[in-house]
Amino acid sequence: MAFRDKIRNFFTYKRVFYKIILTWIILIILLFSGLHFDLDTKILSAVLITIAFLTKAFSGLLMLIGLIPVIGPFIIQVLTLPIFWILNGIGYLASIVAIKKGHGKEVITYRILTIIFLLGVAVGYIISRVLG
Repeated sequence: MAFRDKIRNFFTYKRVFYKIILTWIILIILLFSGLHFDLDTKILSAVLITIAFLTKAFSGLLMLIGLIPVIGPFIIQVLTLPIFWILNGIGYLASIVAIKKGHGKEVITYRILTIIFLLGVAVGYIISRVLG
C-alpha cells in the first residue's frame, strides 16, 4: 500500500469517527437539556433511543470500543455473548415481578448485584482471553 493510500485511508476513518463522536455529543446534549427543562423521562428516553437507533450510534460506539488495542475485541465478544443477554433479560423479568409485589428497595439491590455479576463475567472473560 502506497503512502498516499495510507493517508487517504486515515482521513476516511477520521471522518467516520468524527460523525460517531459528534452523534454521541449531540445525544448527550439532548439528554442533559431535556433533564434540565424537566421533560418527561419516558418520552425523553424513547426519543433518544429512537435517534440513536436511526443514526446507528450504538454500533458506532461498539466500533470505537473494538478499536481499543488488545482489550477492545474481547469487550465486544463479551457484549455479544448470548448468555450475557439471557442473564440480563432474566434480571429484568424478575425485577418486573418484584416491583408488582411491592419490593422496590430489594429490586434496586438485586439489579446492582446483577450488574456487578455481569461486569465480573465480562472482566473474567477478558482476563482469561488475554492470559490464555
